Amino acid sequence: MVKGKKSQAWYLDFMVGLLIFVMVIIIYYQYYGGLTDESEAELQELIIDSKSISSSFISAGYPRDWTNDTVEILGLTEGNYRINTTKLERMKNMTYKQTKDLLKTRFDFYFYLQDENGNVTDYAGTNSTDPSFLVQSTRFVICGSSVCKMVVHLWKE
Repeated sequence: MVKGKKSQAWYLDFMVGLLIFVMVIIIYYQYYGGLTDESEAELQELIIDSKSISSSFISAGYPRDWTNDTVEILGLTEGNYRINTTKLERMKNMTYKQTKDLLKTRFDFYFYLQDENGNVTDYAGTNSTDPSFLVQSTRFVICGSSVCKMVVHLWKE
């Protein structure tokens, strides 16, 4: 008795499968593998600056009872996560350049407070038009008698 072959190898099926696999690899590296070492370093710098700025905002600043003429470190609380409305108004009265210089960042920023209902109550900075990298830091603070989100956006155009 001669046993027959029960399976066949299809060359066309193999080629289609290989083509699909190669296309998936190309798409992956095109979209996810595009970060260079330079852009990776810049992204890390954005993250560090964003954390630093949000930490500065939840501090009391220096000097503790600063004015626009005496401020060295910009802080918006009394050191207890409660927003000081006087300091907030003083910061809003500064120019964007003054605020950016005090925050010691080379990146653009936008800062806002958001209440429990999602309404933006106070803000400073400038909006982004088309950032290449955008980093957001969110902290929870006390605004008056309620909890608010303090959000800092930092980006490079």
